[in-house]
Amino acid sequence: MNKIVGVSMGVLGLAVAGWLGGSMVAGQRAEAALQALKGAPAGANGGLRITQLQHERGWFGAKGQAEVRFEPGCSAEPGADEALTVRVDYTMSHLLLPNSLTRFDWQATPMAGTAEAFKAMFGSLSPLAGQGAVAITGAVRTEMSLPELSVRRAGEALQVAPSKGFLSVHGEALAFGWKVDRLVTRGRGEAMEVKDIAIDVDLRNRHLGTGTVRIGAEHVSLGVGTLEGVSLRSEASEKGDRLDLTVTPAIRRLKANGVDMSDLSLELAIKDMDTRSVETLGKVFEASCGMQAMTAEEGKKARDAAVRLLARGLSLGVPKISAKSADGTVTGQLLVALAEAKDGKPSLATQLKSNGRLEVTGTLVPADRRDMAVRMGFAVAKGTGLTAAFDYADGLLKVNDRTHDAGAVLTGLKAADEQLQTLVAGWSQSAPVLAKAPQAAPVEAPPAEGAATAPAAAPQAAAETAAATAPVAAPAAASPTTSAAECTTTATCVEHTLAAARKADIERIRQVAGQFDGMPKPDQGNRPVSRQLNSAGIDALKRDDFAGAVAKLRQAMAENPRDVEIAGNLGFALVKAGQAADAVAVLQSALVLDPRRTSTWTPLAEAYALAGRTDDAKAAMWVSFQWSANRDKSLAYYQDRAVRETRAPLQALYAHMIGVAQVQMAQAN
Repeated sequence: MNKIVGVSMGVLGLAVAGWLGGSMVAGQRAEAALQALKGAPAGANGGLRITQLQHERGWFGAKGQAEVRFEPGCSAEPGADEALTVRVDYTMSHLLLPNSLTRFDWQATPMAGTAEAFKAMFGSLSPLAGQGAVAITGAVRTEMSLPELSVRRAGEALQVAPSKGFLSVHGEALAFGWKVDRLVTRGRGEAMEVKDIAIDVDLRNRHLGTGTVRIGAEHVSLGVGTLEGVSLRSEASEKGDRLDLTVTPAIRRLKANGVDMSDLSLELAIKDMDTRSVETLGKVFEASCGMQAMTAEEGKKARDAAVRLLARGLSLGVPKISAKSADGTVTGQLLVALAEAKDGKPSLATQLKSNGRLEVTGTLVPADRRDMAVRMGFAVAKGTGLTAAFDYADGLLKVNDRTHDAGAVLTGLKAADEQLQTLVAGWSQSAPVLAKAPQAAPVEAPPAEGAATAPAAAPQAAAETAAATAPVAAPAAASPTTSAAECTTTATCVEHTLAAARKADIERIRQVAGQFDGMPKPDQGNRPVSRQLNSAGIDALKRDDFAGAVAKLRQAMAENPRDVEIAGNLGFALVKAGQAADAVAVLQSALVLDPRRTSTWTPLAEAYALAGRTDDAKAAMWVSFQWSANRDKSLAYYQDRAVRETRAPLQALYAHMIGVAQVQMAQAN
């Protein structure tokens, strides 16, 4: 019996010794991990650094203090590049338990300039706090919380209720969750309240980004209405050597400005991406300050990865659009696919296929706008609603089952190939590797949306061909471009375009359009307010209140100078009001936003005509006709305006364009 007791005590002693020894080893490993992090430099794109580590390890526990710096990295915007520094005080328990190797508690107190900013936001220097554990599997998890945040300055206020969350890291996996009961912002005459905010991140590979991310809010209250069940979900997954990414914003119910809709959903997807290429581009992006400063070797890696990504093919687009209300429903999709390049050299012009469809049922679209969309060829009537569809493949474009010449599409893809080649080749000194896109015949681009009876209803105008009365030759007979001179200002680019139009040099016009594309654009403004003012301006136009229309549309432009439709409508209203010089200035500036919009070129031509610039008017109208998506409707528009117009310069301009359009269309046939 004594022998059995002795053996049992021996085994127990060995177990206790092993347990205590394992606990000590766990403590040693924890200290080694902290020492390894100490002084380790953050990457070029920022990260976390631990400095001034003071670690005191006991038999079965430890305590210490460290300074932690969160560095934004070299790709941060000026003014947002200051490091955030906190002092972290911690205690650890290394006694092994069935579910964990180590438990820890920590407190983080801001330091230096960070402390001042923290006190301004939270009202005190109360430390952030949390507690966590290291599991037997090696996973590290910590719970944490933030006190109430309140900022008031210069007529603006931000309040965020106390919040809490967690962070978990295990190998390449990362999980993060955060919940906020209420957030309120006020300022610049606007207010927003958001309730029940939740952030959930579950990444299987944090470096590649595979996994799911969801951001949601149960209720959002704005000055113009409310939203319920707002969410944004993204999911990335690997399938063999391919990567899929889907992003889905959704709103359960929206009530604003008299609109009441439910189940709004918009799914965005990029699928079948080459995983190795995405991973390489991500690593180079992180190491090179967002591709701003690459070594030759990094540039070659990035170039090869981009080429491989495109050459292997992928698909992207909007697989699902949906919404419903008491008045009807909206459903649709838009998909673009790149087939795998047969020779390993990507070319958008040869790989790309695309299709899309939009269907609106019920009375969601007012009858007058529905009828206009049908007349303009944008859509087809379906009961009290309408449908619109297109399909592009192998150089053939079908819009609402009607075949169109897709030369403009091919030309645009060719230009995109050239720009892409220039960009990618610039990443290294190696020779270009993208396939040269095939040449395309000059044809119309898709029609641009516009305002009723204004440039919007204007004919997607634009072509001066070799009619006897035209000062230019038909595009079919145009000589190849002889000059690729850059234009750096709006005025010079307009001059280059008009000069090319007089020579019927359609290729040069496309080159200048590409140069317009590269110009800086104004910042996006207040779209909801600007669209309301735009509608008010259109209503004034319908009443022939041109002064009122100009006033409303100027306000709309001030609210959102990035909206090309508003710019075109303002130019049209100025033409109607007889303010030709102002119209020219507004419409020329609008070309920076979209140089291929016929609803800009048409009123610009009218403004030139009213200003006595007859040759410029004819050239601008010729350009407009080249971008036309439906030349039959353009010709009908010219014929209607020639009869109805009472101002002699415009009457002469449209009479001239009738002949020009007829000749060019006859030559095309």
